Amino acid sequence: MRFLGGSIGLVGLMAVGSAWAQTSPVESTMQVSAGVPASCSMSTQGGIHLPQYNPVSKGTASDTTASIPFTVRCNRQSAPVYVSLDQGLAPAAGSSCSDPLRTMVSESGKSLPYRLYWGPSETVVWGCEGANRLPVGFEQVIENQLNIWTVVPAGSDADVGDYADTVTVSIEF
Repeated sequence: MRFLGGSIGLVGLMAVGSAWAQTSPVESTMQVSAGVPASCSMSTQGGIHLPQYNPVSKGTASDTTASIPFTVRCNRQSAPVYVSLDQGLAPAAGSSCSDPLRTMVSESGKSLPYRLYWGPSETVVWGCEGANRLPVGFEQVIENQLNIWTVVPAGSDADVGDYADTVTVSIEF
């Protein structure tokens, strides 16, 4: 009886011992993930400085124009990114985001109208609503070089002085 009990004890010990035996290597899987949020930034090269505007020669003068380059960087995305320009600090009466009537103002409070475009021969004034926002694609690139073109229309009357305005550039993504 002792012999039989001893054998059962040895078999039981061997069965438990085999449960701990493993082969090498032991493998498992783990997931690695990261999120990429929609992200954009921009940089400008300073302000737009127009050449001297001369209202006296309005009968023969053409528009006074100047432009400034700026860079918009966004991570790749299929939806367009919209670049908008607000109405400025001193919009004329009747101005709206969809039809901005911007003016520069002198220290004496006089105004000089101007328009902003995204190209040198554009007809749609760059604004902050609807079709006058600039759609920019970032499906294939992460950086776009853009220009803001400023036009003081020929025939605009203005008093002597220095004129300025501040416009906010926004990126909607």
